[in-house]
Amino acid sequence: SYLRGVNNDGSVYVYKSGATPGIARYKVEANGATVLDTTYGTNGQLMLGGTSPAQVIGSPTTTGALYVLETVQDLTSPSGHLELHRYTAAGALDSTFAVVLPGTMATDYTSIQVRRGVYGDDGVYVLQAYTSTTTVNAVSTTNSGVQVLRYTSSGALDSHYGVTIPNAMMSQIRGANGGGVVVETTVTDSQGMQLAALQHYKSDSSLNTNYGTGGTLVIRTRWCLRGWRSSTPRVKSRCTAPRATR
Repeated sequence: SYLRGVNNDGSVYVYKSGATPGIARYKVEANGATVLDTTYGTNGQLMLGGTSPAQVIGSPTTTGALYVLETVQDLTSPSGHLELHRYTAAGALDSTFAVVLPGTMATDYTSIQVRRGVYGDDGVYVLQAYTSTTTVNAVSTTNSGVQVLRYTSSGALDSHYGVTIPNAMMSQIRGANGGGVVVETTVTDSQGMQLAALQHYKSDSSLNTNYGTGGTLVIRTRWCLRGWRSSTPRVKSRCTAPRATR
């Protein structure tokens, strides 16, 4: 069991994994005692609609809803496929929202990530690693990267958003204010040293050449990009005051 977030009213959500994953909500009474909120789900327990494993995406929304990535059984695959569901503040499955990820299985949890919370955007972002092979003159080359799709608050695919970034991993991807993504990468300076850098890709997959110098912001101190949200990258220096080369 582990904490998944705190609601606006102070109630706490706890996720329980296992063969029958679920979520419990606890509240603090006037006397300071912490008790199970029996108004949530069934007697305080929300049993997830899919089978284990399941992933709760982020913290509760401002209205107390939760997004959960679950495995759903179907007739086309013995292991089922992945779907993103939304549960209301009362612990009920929201029938108006469902994102079906066809061609995915329970084992794909490592190659798919769902993120939310980009500056008040109620949409959800699905990151999926991809690998493809191209053959030219009998020589095969393997290409890999990350594709980012956006789904609206109604569960519909946003046809105006689609970012494909070659030679990147999901751990390098961050959200960006106004759309698109920021990617952590490295560049080599004139002395051959590897320097941390950031690149901003627009929602149409094109590199934003107005970001940094020609699309790349070079970081010359030991910074780390914090979190999924980012506009001008929120970073923290472990040693000295940050200096960036634009």
